[in-house]
Amino acid sequence: LLKLDPKHQHALELLRKVGCDHVRMLCRENRHRQAVGLLQGFIEADANHTPFYILLARAFLDQGKELEAEETLGRCIELAPNKPLAHAQVGRAYMSVEYFERAEAHFKEAGGLDTEDEDVLLTIGTAYLPHNTRRANRYLNKLIANQPEDPAVFERICNELIGEGQPELAQKILDRGVKAFPDSIPLWMHKIRVALMMEDIDLVRKTAKKLRKLAMAAGEFEILQAISALEMMLTFQSTWGNLFDDEGGFFDDEYDEFDDEPF
Repeated sequence: LLKLDPKHQHALELLRKVGCDHVRMLCRENRHRQAVGLLQGFIEADANHTPFYILLARAFLDQGKELEAEETLGRCIELAPNKPLAHAQVGRAYMSVEYFERAEAHFKEAGGLDTEDEDVLLTIGTAYLPHNTRRANRYLNKLIANQPEDPAVFERICNELIGEGQPELAQKILDRGVKAFPDSIPLWMHKIRVALMMEDIDLVRKTAKKLRKLAMAAGEFEILQAISALEMMLTFQSTWGNLFDDEGGFFDDEYDEFDDEPF
């Protein structure tokens, strides 16, 4: 029903995102049969949304169902309006299960390092991150080599890196972003988010101070309220004990140390 009325496009996109996020959670919990059933229902209702096909193929691959995965990925490329990006996404799906030759073939179809398509560069670069850091860096470097016109480029890279469990690298990308766009409130908010993931409280405080000045100048009162709440939490933490300990703290995830090759 949402698809019938353009006024509801934002609601439709939100439903798609929530659906994809839920499927990813199911796959992380090895509940692949449930994920496949849900995705098949999504596709029946929204057959032209290609991310559903990518997730369905990855669920098939995780179960060792190569034929079903191949058919699903072929359908994804067939439907996609951006064929190079579709090939990059298919390559990433194969890379996630270490089918490197198949992944490389699709990356080549996507244009590889010769492309200027930001989405393709981001997709291939983050696909390589868990497997080949140097090659990943080549794609991500090209993405931000020329001054981007929109700070959202840095946000997108940051989100992908967080998804790959690379908060330290995400922080480096954001440092470059705020240097290029010093007044971008979303970038400074992302810096706080990543600093919290890294459990770097000093960086959280320092970044919140900068963000407060920007939010006051822009009249962003909701952001000011959020900063105040964060500062109260940090004060409570320093007064009443470590909220970030390994014994039931807020942040228990551990991240592998990243090969510190500069971007």
